[in-house]
Amino acid sequence: MKVVLDYLGLTKPGDESAEVLRIAAIEFMKMIKENPEGIEDSLRDFITSQEQRVQNGEIKRITIRNYIKAVKTLCTMNRIARLIEWTLISKGLPSGKAFANDRAPTPEELKKLIGDDLRLKIIICIRTCGIRVGAWNYYGNKL
Repeated sequence: MKVVLDYLGLTKPGDESAEVLRIAAIEFMKMIKENPEGIEDSLRDFITSQEQRVQNGEIKRITIRNYIKAVKTLCTMNRIARLIEWTLISKGLPSGKAFANDRAPTPEELKKLIGDDLRLKIIICIRTCGIRVGAWNYYGNKL
């Protein structure tokens, strides 16, 4: 939300005190009530400016969507979201592809990791089958 408030000139970059942010959020809500179409235009301009940051490699595409989510949540929580045409704004949002950096280990990697240790083999086989970390405590208490 702070990034959007900075863009709109309601806060200064680097000023993150709670009181300043609260006042800026109140001012932002007043602006929406007075001129919702102007805020829609400003949000679309914001999305365009953030696209440039994506091109420069400063942020990922999905980050822009997160900025707008914060604005929409603020508006929803203050019951002014109906004043903004969110479908028009969301049309301008880039689609972010979120890829995980994890993958299943190959059989060769598992063999190398396990070695000859039977205890380690049991733990790794259970973990690679998809059991969650909290399940150890849950099932340990049930036995």
